[in-house]
Formats: sequence, C-alpha cells, structure tokens
Amino acid sequence: MGWSVVEDSGRGWRRVVPSPMPKEIVELDSIKAVLDDGIEVIAWAAGHTRRRCRRRGVPRIAAVIDKDYACSLLARR
Repeated sequence: MGWSVVEDSGRGWRRVVPSPMPKEIVELDSIKAVLDDGIEVIAWAAGHTRRRCRRRGVPRIAAVIDKDYACSLLARR
C-alpha cells in the first residue's frame, strides 16, 4: 500500500505518517465562547488524532496532529 513502517521498540511494527505543524485553530471562536461562559475546555487529549485532508486536486493523506504544537498554538491565540 506504499506505507512507511518502523519497528516499535520490540512491540511490533507501526505505520509512520507525517506530523505537520498546525497553522490555525479552526474551532477558536467556539473555544473562546465556551471559556467566556466559565466552562473549562479540554481541546486536545493524549493519543493521536488523525485527520485526512482533501483539497481539490490533492490526494488524501494521513497525518498526525501533534497535540503539543496544537496546544502551543492555542495558547498563543
């Protein structure tokens, strides 16, 4: 299938996908509105979130959103 795989510390093999730097927080307005109402927000949790992006003329690719970089971007916004 053309996947890149690596051995995972003796636990078998796992697929490796790109982890691009996040550029924007799509739900930023919603997060701000909930915070303004005094509600605690959990925007990212442990584990991997996989997104498949499709743009006109661009094939689908699997990627992992790095929660540390995403949280950092959210904090700066």
